[in-house]
Amino acid sequence: MIRTLVVDDDPAAAKAHGLYVERISGFALAGVALSGTECLEWALAGDVDLLILDIRMPDVSGLEVLQELAAQGKMIDTIIVSSVRDMDMVYEAMRLGVMHYLLKPFTFSMFRAKLEDYTGFRKAVSEFDKAVSQEEIDALFRALRPTSLPSLPKCLAPDTLRLVVNHLCDGGAALTAQEAGQLAGISRVSARRYLEYLVANGQAVRELLHDGRAGRPIVRYRWGTRSSWIDGLASQSG
Repeated sequence: MIRTLVVDDDPAAAKAHGLYVERISGFALAGVALSGTECLEWALAGDVDLLILDIRMPDVSGLEVLQELAAQGKMIDTIIVSSVRDMDMVYEAMRLGVMHYLLKPFTFSMFRAKLEDYTGFRKAVSEFDKAVSQEEIDALFRALRPTSLPSLPKCLAPDTLRLVVNHLCDGGAALTAQEAGQLAGISRVSARRYLEYLVANGQAVRELLHDGRAGRPIVRYRWGTRSSWIDGLASQSG
C-alpha cells in the first residue's frame, strides 16, 4: 500500500482529499496535515510514501516544505493540488521534483487518474533493472504523463473535439458553452457535451462565476494542461 499524507490548510478540502485517497485501490491514508509545519513533522518522522500537497498555506508554503525536505535529505514523491496558476510557481514545483500538478477545483475522476499514473510509474520502476535502456527511461516518463486519448463516445466527433480544444487553448480565456459553440460552429448543447468530456478527462476545468444577481451562475470552461494528448485526436479522425 502507498501510504499517503494529505496536506491542505482548508479542513474541508483536506477531509475530501483524504476520502478520495481511501477510495483508490493500492493507497492508504497515512494522515491529514493542516499546515506546512505539521506536514514537515509527519514527513520527517513518519512512514510516508506520497504527499498530496497544497501550495498556499499560512505558515510554510508547499514549495518551502519541499525545499526543507530536500535540505534534510528526505525526498518524498509529491503530487501538488492547488489553485495556484502562476507559471513561475508551477515551474518551481517541477524543479523540486513533483510528480503531478492538479489544479483545484477537480473531480474525483481527475484525482484518481493522477494517482493511477503514479501507481503505473512505481510499478515500472520496480520492474526495471538498475541499469536501464533509453526505451525503459522513456517508458518511465510515459507512465507519469500518458498521452493516449480515451476512446470518444459515439456522439462526439474527433475533428470537432480538436476544434473545441484549439479554441479553448487560443488566448487562454475561459469560454461558455455558447461562446465555444459559436467559435466552433456548433450548437451550445453540442459544445457543452465536448466541454464536459474534456472536464471529465482532466483536460479542462469548469468555473462557476456569480455576477451578484439572482439566478444560476455562469459556467465557463478553461483549458487545464496543454499537452501532446491533443495529438491523439488525429489518429481518430477520418
